[in-house]
Parts: sequence; C-alpha cells; structure tokens
Amino acid sequence: MGTLDGMIVPGYTKYGLEEGEAADARRTSLKNYALSLSRIVKASGMTDLEAFANVALFASLPFSNTKHIQDILCEVYLEDLRRVLIGDGFTTNERNSGKFALGFNAFHDSGFKKEYQDGGNQVQHAMAGIYISFRYGFLGRRFVYHQEDEDADLALYRVTFDIGSDLDGDNFRSLPSMIRARIGI
Repeated sequence: MGTLDGMIVPGYTKYGLEEGEAADARRTSLKNYALSLSRIVKASGMTDLEAFANVALFASLPFSNTKHIQDILCEVYLEDLRRVLIGDGFTTNERNSGKFALGFNAFHDSGFKKEYQDGGNQVQHAMAGIYISFRYGFLGRRFVYHQEDEDADLALYRVTFDIGSDLDGDNFRSLPSMIRARIGI
C-alpha cells in the first residue's frame, strides 16, 4: 500500500501508480481469475461479455472497503484491468504482452450486441475504449478513430468511450453493470 498525503491508498503513491508488491498481488490474482473465466468461456459455459463483466467486478473487490480518494482508486482499478485485459500498451507489439497480460485471444465477442461482433477479442477492444476515454479524453478518442477502420470496432469504441467518460471515483464500481447494459445482448 502506498500513501498519499499520509492516507493509505492501495496501489498508489504520491508519485503515481505503485508498481510494488500490492499492485503485483492484485494484478496476479486478477490475471488468474480472468484466465479461469477464459477457460469457462472456451468450454461454452459463459459468454465473453459476461466474463468481461465478472473480471471488472473481481478487479473492484480490493477497493470495496476503502474510504480514500475515490478518483485515485478508479485510476488504479482501470490500470489493473488494462494491464490484464490489454497488456503493457496499445500497439500491436505491446498488446497481450507483459507480466500480467492474458495471451492472444483469451476472449472473443460472444454476448456482445451484434453490431459489436467481428470474431476478434472484443473484450480487449472494449477495455481499450473505456481506458483510453477515461485516461486520455478527447485526444485519445480522436487518435483511436483515426487508427481504426473496422465498423464493429468503431461502433464498440463509440459506446465504450461513453462508458469511460462516465466513470469517476464515485461510480467506478458500477462498471460491470455498465458493461452488461450498454454492450451486452
């Protein structure tokens, strides 16, 4: 646990996101949980969308009993999800790589509304849209629109950009229900 102006905040220091034991333990646990859900999805026991919502819920659990600076917790929460569901970055070489990242195509697009399905890892695209919109705002969204050319991905980005814009320290624990309501069947 890090401190911020003397307050204990999991995964954060006064200098930024903590990359120590607390963050490693959270992300390792999250990765293991996501991998177990990936196996269930592949065995047709759950949709990719439902697995995504469950991963988002699981990631929020370490922050459920904290009464600290909520905007910081939201940032740490989304960083944990990014590191596991996307990887160390957004480029082709950075996705699916890193200590906590799931492998290539751990998830696909079952359970997503038809207009968001393209056979690819839409969980990864949805998380990228949420994270980029929350973290980088308008400029991040513009950059993604400039880079992306697939209709299903563009449609998914539009809705997940709205989710990312709507998230803050007061409601980030509602992300699983936002996922189900806005992008699920």
